[in-house]
Amino acid sequence: MTKEFPTIDYHVEDKIAYITLNRPEVGNAFASTTYGEIREAMALADQDDQVDVVIISGKGKHFCAGGDIQEFNKMLENNQVMEEEDILETGRLAKSLLTAKKPVIAAVNGAAAGAGFGLALASDFIIMDKEASLHSAFIHLALPGDTSLIYTLQKALGTFKAKEHVMLGKPIDAKLAQEYNLTYKIVDKEDLAQAALDLAHDLSKLSTNGLMLQKDLFARIFYPELDDFNAAEAQNMHHASKHPDHLEAVRKFLGK
Repeated sequence: MTKEFPTIDYHVEDKIAYITLNRPEVGNAFASTTYGEIREAMALADQDDQVDVVIISGKGKHFCAGGDIQEFNKMLENNQVMEEEDILETGRLAKSLLTAKKPVIAAVNGAAAGAGFGLALASDFIIMDKEASLHSAFIHLALPGDTSLIYTLQKALGTFKAKEHVMLGKPIDAKLAQEYNLTYKIVDKEDLAQAALDLAHDLSKLSTNGLMLQKDLFARIFYPELDDFNAAEAQNMHHASKHPDHLEAVRKFLGK
């Protein structure tokens, strides 16, 4: 099965659903429609009996550069702010992976920044190439964060390490990701796709129902506050987008 989307590619082959971010000219930064497109693709995979595993990757040099800074700038030029409903879309995206019936593998090449980092963290397994890196990045735009990033990073690293990376904006390279147990495997760049495929095949050999019920337990027991967190996240992003610090940070970033 193949379905065309404006900013992502989706196809199914050999029981594996492939979701590929397809805006390489901007480092696969999210367009406003991308969040919903990935959610729709995840729903297709969940409902398809011919899908056992989902692999998410980015076309070109980077996995995902996060939000599109040019879109942020256009909004500021038009005196627009981030609406809570739009930010909730990012949280719904993360939830669609965290609560998906099928295992999700993120194959991270290059940078996964901002919402791209959030997307990877919402997956069940992260495979990185040796040159890949994970960046919270939001603080550099005077924003608290979206895509449930603080929630999932705190779950993965604990409170103080999560604060270190979101509040100071410290990147996590592949080696550090391995030390943190964030990544399932680190491979050479040219081996990334095959490593994700090998893991997908390993998962595909296991009980689909058993894996689905395991994921259900993770979601219900370990992520019970996710909806409340996403609502608070949307409120804080909305307020931050109205603050002069955000305008100054965007202009400074573009000035680079």
